Amino acid sequence: MTKKTYDVKAKGVIRLAMSVEAESREQAEELAEKETERLYGEPGPWYPRADGYTLEIESVVPAKTYPQCPPRKFIPNYDD
Repeated sequence: MTKKTYDVKAKGVIRLAMSVEAESREQAEELAEKETERLYGEPGPWYPRADGYTLEIESVVPAKTYPQCPPRKFIPNYDD
């Protein structure tokens, strides 16, 4: 059985949570909304709710392959 390589693209969801001290639900939502833009690796108040994530497969396509160059013939005293 011949196996082929495929490129698989997926969209992931990581569920996060944070604690906010506020006087009302609206104020807590406003404070949380200010923290939604984060760069990867930047510290913030968000922490994971579980040790996992959910993936949705978006596409599966054959990987691009490039033809193999045939090996060159032996040339004496060249690249030795």
